[in-house]
Amino acid sequence: MLAATHRFSFYVQAIFWVSLCVRIFFLGNHDLLTEEAYYWNYSTHLDFGYLDHPPMVAVLIKGFTLLLGQNEFAVRCPALLCWGISAYFMYRWTELIQKGSGKFSVLLLSILPFFFLNSCVTTPDMPLMAAWAGALYYLYQALSQHKAQAWYGAGICIGLGLVAKYSIALLIMTTGLFLIFNREQRAWLLRKEPYFAAVLILVLFSPVIYWNAMHDWMSFSFQSTRRLQGKLYFSLHQLLGVLILFLTPLGIIGCTKLFQRSHNAILTVSTKKFIQVFTVSPLLVFAVFSCFRAIKLDWIGPSLLAVLPWLACLMNQQRTVLQHWLRTGPALICGYVLILGCLTYGQPALVNQKLFSPVLTISWQELTQSFYQVAASLSKPPSQTQPIFVPLDTYRIESELNFYQRKQWMAHPNLPPFPVHHAGMFGIRGLMFEWWDTNDLHGKTVIFISKEKNTLNSDSIQTTTQPLSPIMSVWGKSQTHGAKLIPYYYQIAQVL
Repeated sequence: MLAATHRFSFYVQAIFWVSLCVRIFFLGNHDLLTEEAYYWNYSTHLDFGYLDHPPMVAVLIKGFTLLLGQNEFAVRCPALLCWGISAYFMYRWTELIQKGSGKFSVLLLSILPFFFLNSCVTTPDMPLMAAWAGALYYLYQALSQHKAQAWYGAGICIGLGLVAKYSIALLIMTTGLFLIFNREQRAWLLRKEPYFAAVLILVLFSPVIYWNAMHDWMSFSFQSTRRLQGKLYFSLHQLLGVLILFLTPLGIIGCTKLFQRSHNAILTVSTKKFIQVFTVSPLLVFAVFSCFRAIKLDWIGPSLLAVLPWLACLMNQQRTVLQHWLRTGPALICGYVLILGCLTYGQPALVNQKLFSPVLTISWQELTQSFYQVAASLSKPPSQTQPIFVPLDTYRIESELNFYQRKQWMAHPNLPPFPVHHAGMFGIRGLMFEWWDTNDLHGKTVIFISKEKNTLNSDSIQTTTQPLSPIMSVWGKSQTHGAKLIPYYYQIAQVL
């Protein structure tokens, strides 16, 4: 028995370390995704808020790029840091529930698709996940173990979570429901600690509230009422598919056991109620929403943290369940290696083409250098003009151009970046670039860039500019073997 336990412990640790090493290896081996480059642009315009998200992701990226330089590894390090913070809180929380189960909770964080893949890219979801895990840890102590001081930790975590992404407000809603509808918990409504926790949340979140107040509440509106606009769309089946994908069928089976008396008897009544409520309530909100609107893959990920201690306890109590997970873990990691390897190295080419859009696999660094050479040729005699890049899309091209020009400048100080400006005056929205790019383009020489050739012939451009060159193209090439993947069109013009 002891030998078997030791062997299982070795397997768990081996899977954890392999998972961690794989993620570290791939952190800097792939060009930034356009979303990551956009959040890096956040970090060059630090503020208390932005149109689409609060500022936590910008602060983290800024800190790591100051420490490690302007490179992909530095931009992605915050994701792994936040994963580590999440793992710490989940380990501590699971150990409170059942001694010896903490390592299995970390194992699940190391192998389940949402937690593994999201720890390889920096988005607001990762600091949200860290704050969510911390909030669950302290809320459990407050609500199930009646530790009054834990309310303050919960307040700090939720406050920081709101500075990462607004969706952690679902935890506030769930906590309120838990207090109101659970007779044993209503006594907290007469105690000072929950209200002091609310004050902590408000203090930490107040800079974001202030920023929204100064900007016509645009971020709150963007992430709330805007989600309810547009056509009706039934996506409940997609939500269920995402749940199966994120938890795997084995995890789904474990979740059903949470509601079976023959299995959940290993938990105390208060622990069982806590995990059930804090798992189901956020998912129920997403389920209702999905009956009328489309959902995004990343929305439900953090809400799955609440069920991980239960799955970990099952692994600790039932050896067959543990054995199934120990077989599933290596298979999942092998799948991730194949996916990340295919994305990074472009091989096998056929699989790469089937799995990924060319926009994900092109070398933005090389494409930026190609456009830089076009701009540099205009700044030399006899023209000696200072051209401005004007990408004709919402944010993707501008985000990548800004990052890879800055990276090039850091490596070669004699190659300063050319300015990039959003195409708002030509009828194209630009998210936060609409507020950052405020230069007057009239009379300026610009280089329009578009993935679609027809965009360069639009009326809004033809009537406001004088072409200085025909429409030409630069190929976006593979990051590894240089194969031509997708053309980007450009035209030099003067704005009238």
